[in-house]
Formats: sequence, structure tokens, C-alpha cells
Amino acid sequence: MTKKLLLVMMVLALGFGVFGCGDDDDNDNADAAADSGNDAGDASGDTDSDTDSDTDSDTDSDTDTDTDTDTGDAGVDGGDAGTKSIDVVYDGITYPVDLEGLATTAINGTQVVPLDTIVDEAGLPSGAGALQFDDFEAGDGFKASNSPNCAASLPAPYANAPLGGVEPATGDLKWDDSLGYKGCMKVKELAKIHMSDAVDGGVDGGADASLDAGDAG
Repeated sequence: MTKKLLLVMMVLALGFGVFGCGDDDDNDNADAAADSGNDAGDASGDTDSDTDSDTDSDTDSDTDTDTDTDTGDAGVDGGDAGTKSIDVVYDGITYPVDLEGLATTAINGTQVVPLDTIVDEAGLPSGAGALQFDDFEAGDGFKASNSPNCAASLPAPYANAPLGGVEPATGDLKWDDSLGYKGCMKVKELAKIHMSDAVDGGVDGGADASLDAGDAG
């Protein structure tokens, strides 16, 4: 009887030991699966963070490009302004004159650089005698002499130089209304002033007289 009891107790002890080992394995597997899930979640979070970072970086880069373009356009708009340059043609030689910074006077309410100022700035040879205006030529090739209405006004005496002038911003030739010149003498976008020595000894108040007055001052 005693031996049978001991045998039963041993069998029961072995049975509990086997079941206990099985539970530990199951718990270990569950723990491993949980750890694996957590690792996968961490990896997914890292991917989302990297994607957001890349997207933000691309957006910032696009914004910088737009700023550069606007600056370039402004640079382009700022270069449009400027003053005109006039060529004084005398004895076959061209003398360019930049109107920027030259003194202006009012003719019929418009500020212009007087023709005598432009001629003085051209620096014609000292041997030039009394002068006359043979013609006025626009940038597109039009000349005042092309119009029959200006036949009686050309050549124009140099004495009229203080009563004519060029508007710096537009290059338009203006004359005082007292001269009674036709519209063909008021050349738009003047490019060239053609000059020569005056016929029959010239006109009072010519280039030499202007230079003498300057020396006296």
C-alpha cells in the first residue's frame, strides 16, 4: 500500500513538471512576438519621420528659388531708366554728347538741354567758324529736311540755338513758339544734329560768340 502511494505521488510530480515547462515556453514565445511588434512599430515611426523631414526640405528649397526669380525681375525693371545721347555731326566727324548731368532750361514749359549747350559739350575743333544747323535726324532715320514744310527753315541759324533744346528723358527736339517752326522741325527722339560752317560769313551769335562770352565770364 505504501509503495503504491509513493508511485502515484511520483507520477503526479512528473506530470506537474511537464505542464509547467510547457507554460514557460508559451510565455517566452508571446514575449518574443511582443518585442518583435514593438521593434516593427519603432521602425515605422522612423520612416515617417524621415519622410516628413525630406518633404519639409524640398518645400524650403522651392521657396528659395522663387525669391531669386523675383530679385532678378526687379533687377531687370531697374535697368530700363536712362537719359539720351545725341551725336553732333560736323565736317564728317561725329561728336557724341551724353545729356545726363547737363544744365536744362524751360522751353514752352518743358525742361530741355539747350542746343548751344549740346554744341559746346561736343567740343568741336577750335578752328570752326560761325555755325549753322543743316538738319536734325531722328533715330529712325527721319530728317526735318524730308518735309517740304521745313524747306524754308533749313539751314537754321546758330543764333536760334538758345531757343531750341532736347528733352533728356525722351530725346524730343523742342523749339520756342516765338520762332514759328512747323512740326517737322520738332523731331521726335532726336539722334543726330548735322552742322556746318555758316554760309556768307555766318550768323551773329554763333559758336565763336558763345565761346567769347564764356571767356568773359
